[in-house]
Amino acid sequence: MPNSLGSFRLTSRAALAGMGLLLAVGLALSVAAALEPRLPGDMLVAQWVQSVATPWLDRVMKAVTLLGMTYVAGASILATAAAFALARRWPEVAAFMGAAVMEGAVQVLKSLIGRPRPPEELLRVMESGASGSFPSGHVYHAVVFGGLLLALVVPGIRPDLSGLRRAVAVLVLLLAVAIAASRVYLGAHWPSDVLGSVALGIPSLAMLVYLWRWVGGGDSSPQDDDPRQ
Repeated sequence: MPNSLGSFRLTSRAALAGMGLLLAVGLALSVAAALEPRLPGDMLVAQWVQSVATPWLDRVMKAVTLLGMTYVAGASILATAAAFALARRWPEVAAFMGAAVMEGAVQVLKSLIGRPRPPEELLRVMESGASGSFPSGHVYHAVVFGGLLLALVVPGIRPDLSGLRRAVAVLVLLLAVAIAASRVYLGAHWPSDVLGSVALGIPSLAMLVYLWRWVGGGDSSPQDDDPRQ
């Protein structure tokens, strides 16, 4: 038991340190984005991503990126929160509504930083946005909303449907990666915008999971789940 407790504390400290490091990277990239229109390596990576462009991949990327549009992202969060509210699972409702607040804060951050979008003179721009370029709201949503699905929804799939559980988890991960790639492929963001969104999104997700636990998520006792009682 003492060894288990020690391992738990060590893991918790490592996770906390990792979240702190990611947050520091996200803040550093935010400052850099406010000072520079692009960072070293942005052009090279963006051109490499766009070098694989084909007509069919254009269509796929345009379809994938729709999942992160503001109205789709907002609807997905509210619909999920509403479903949990109907089931009276209030910790999950708190987590997903917290995600909505955080995504709103990201839009404010975009306005404060005011980084310009990639220009057509440098990249093939298939989508232009009115808001700032850093961070990418699409990618932030993919990380936070997708992460909450993996942390709070996927584990709730019945154990006898383990194949479905794995399939849903893989699908969520693949969609998150595809959304991130689509933002650079379509010329809507620089790679550093995407990286900053991930660096800010993962600690945000960790805070939302902490909120979920703090308001009572995952507190069901083994006795309540025991079919023999």
